[in-house]
Amino acid sequence: MYYDKPFNSPAGLTQKQAQQFSFVKAVRALAFPENRRFQEEAKFELEASQAMADTTRRTPRGLFIGEEILGLTRDMTTSTDTAGGYLVADNLATGSFIEMLQNSMVAIQAGATILRGLVGDLSIPRQTGGATAYWLGEGDDTTESTPALGQVNLRPKTVGAMTDLSRKLVLQSSLDAESWIRQELARTIGLAIDLAALAGTGASGQPLGITNTSGVLTKTLTGASDPTHAELCAIEGLVEAENAYQGKLAYAGDATFAGNLKAKDVSTSTGKFCLEGDRTSTGMPFYLSNQVTSGSLLFGNWADLILAYWSGIDVVIDRSTLSASGGVRVVCFCDCDVALRHAASFCLASGGS
Repeated sequence: MYYDKPFNSPAGLTQKQAQQFSFVKAVRALAFPENRRFQEEAKFELEASQAMADTTRRTPRGLFIGEEILGLTRDMTTSTDTAGGYLVADNLATGSFIEMLQNSMVAIQAGATILRGLVGDLSIPRQTGGATAYWLGEGDDTTESTPALGQVNLRPKTVGAMTDLSRKLVLQSSLDAESWIRQELARTIGLAIDLAALAGTGASGQPLGITNTSGVLTKTLTGASDPTHAELCAIEGLVEAENAYQGKLAYAGDATFAGNLKAKDVSTSTGKFCLEGDRTSTGMPFYLSNQVTSGSLLFGNWADLILAYWSGIDVVIDRSTLSASGGVRVVCFCDCDVALRHAASFCLASGGS
C-alpha cells in the first residue's frame, strides 16, 4: 500500500502511521496528565514524540509533532460508520463553519527544498567560482587557478503561535475537531514561515528571505505591477544570463499582478494574454499569493530556496490561563531557517511609476 511506505519523517513514521497520529489525543494527554485513560489513548503520539526527540537530540517543552504530520489529511470518510462516522457528533454543523480568509502559502507549492530532522547548525558548501583555462605556447607552464568556495549557513530560528481551545472541544473525539485544530495551527505557523521565506528581514529573530538577500537579481518595470510580455522575457533573461535558468522555475505575485497580467495582451489585439490560467505567456507557472510583497513579482528556481526544520512542532499546553472555564491554551513553537543556494537563481521585479 502507498500509505505504508516510509517518508521523510524525523520520527521514522510511515505515511499510514502519520495519518493515524491524533493531535487531539496528544493535547488531551498534555492537558490532563493525571488522567490514565488519556495517557493510554495517546501512547502512540507520545512514543512518536519521543522518537523525534531522540532523532533530533532535542528536548521538547511539551511534545513534538512533525510539521509533516500537521500537513497531512486523513483518508477517512464520515459517510460510513466504520470508516469514521461513529466518531462524529450528530450536532456538529461543520458545513456552516466559516473560515477566516487568509493568504495562500507559495514557497512549498512552487517547489522549495525541505530539509527535516536537522541536528545542530548546518553549513552547506557551494562553489562560487570556477577554475580558469589558459592557452599555452610551446614550452609554457599553465597558470594555477583554484575554484572559489563558499557555504550556505542555516541556524535554527524560532516561530511561535497559539490558539485557545474550549474544554468541550478538547474532550470530544470528533474528526472535525481534529481536522480544525490541526489545520489552524499548521496554517498559522506555515504562513509565518512562508512569509519569512519570501521577505524575512534577517533581524529580530527572523530568517533572511528572498527579497532581502544580497545578490538577488532585480528588474524595474515600466508600469507599477503591470509587466508586459517583453518584460517577462527580460526577467527570465536575467536569470538565464546567470546560468540559473533550470530546476523548478516559476513566478509568484499578488492579486494585483495576477489581475493585470490576465488583462495584458502579449502584443496588440492578439487575444493572447500574459497570464492565462496558471501559466504566463512565456510558459512558466504563476503562483498567486498575497504573501508576496505588494508591488513585487518574484521569478526563479524555487528548488534553490531551502526550508530547514530542526524540531518539528513543539506543543505546550497552558491550563492556567483559561482555568476558570476549563479550557486550554495550545502554544506551538517551530525551529526553522531559510536560505538560498544561489541568490542569482531569483529575480525580483518591482514597478515603476
